[in-house]
Amino acid sequence: MSPGGLAHGGSEDFWGHVFWDQDTWMFPSILMFHPDLANTLLSSRKRIHQVAKMAAYKAGYSGAKFPWEAAFSGEEVSPSEDCANYEIHISGDIALATQQYYHMTKKHDFVNISLDIADFWVSRLIYDSQTGLQYINEVMGPDEYHFPVNNSAYTNAIAKNSIEFAQQLSKDIPGLRHSHSQSYSHYHQSIWIPYDPELNFNPEFTGYRLEY
Repeated sequence: MSPGGLAHGGSEDFWGHVFWDQDTWMFPSILMFHPDLANTLLSSRKRIHQVAKMAAYKAGYSGAKFPWEAAFSGEEVSPSEDCANYEIHISGDIALATQQYYHMTKKHDFVNISLDIADFWVSRLIYDSQTGLQYINEVMGPDEYHFPVNNSAYTNAIAKNSIEFAQQLSKDIPGLRHSHSQSYSHYHQSIWIPYDPELNFNPEFTGYRLEY
């Protein structure tokens, strides 16, 4: 479901492309009141799952890397190369929607998507041996005016949640076998979320200044 509406498709309506709006903002209320339609929304992601896996492979990562803007083909169709390259939190947004669907219905329809997104994040992490923490560098968070940045608080948090949910699935579903199921806990616990103890807030990203 495009944030610009389905009936127009012009540039002012994002050409009918699907963004994170579907999974983050529209999905929860639709799931609550129309779970059948929520299944349809996630099925649109499931339909392009294999394309997302190929995108991750081409980029040198594991799992599934979903496009920032999606249309019929499942390929990246964003007119902004910067958004296409850096706004990777979209995969975590989709995982959050699958997580909400799972908790609401207890159905396993989208488990494989959830696991592949977790694998993408695991392969995207950079380990710092000095701090023992995992970082995610060169991204664009929801703030599209600052990029590429390191350790976007939102991106790191949604990645952490994706991996934690995959770990939960590996415990909940008997017989589930997955490549990283034994190490998910290590990864989600060590992802760094920027925090300023002096001002007691989470900076948007590494190096963020309040005067932005």
